[in-house]
Amino acid sequence: MLKIGSSMLLAAVMLAVGISAVRAQDTPSDQPPPKKKKDPTATWRKLFNSFDTNKDGIITYEEYKNSRMCKGKDEAMVKNSFAKMDRKGDGKVTWEEFYETWGKRGGSNKKGDSGAGNSGSSSGKSSN
Repeated sequence: MLKIGSSMLLAAVMLAVGISAVRAQDTPSDQPPPKKKKDPTATWRKLFNSFDTNKDGIITYEEYKNSRMCKGKDEAMVKNSFAKMDRKGDGKVTWEEFYETWGKRGGSNKKGDSGAGNSGSSSGKSSN
């Protein structure tokens, strides 16, 4: 019979356990999969789509001013906030223009900015 030293036996057991532990990690477990990261633009996309009532991918001034968010607001303020989003000045707000204006800023209005939901100054200029 072959004699195996205790250190060799321990090394063999550790190797076997280590391999089975690695295999156990590779197999599906009863744990749910990790949650997917939330799309940071999802909320902004939903808001954009609520303004885009005809679903053509563009917000017109008429769509914007008739939105729930703008109802009852001062017309000058509504025009100003639309103009702020209409970066190309073509009377249409694309998703990119909308997100550049509101989403990438974190949605917060700085003092002096006016948005449909902000009662700040109607100058539209930032105080920076």
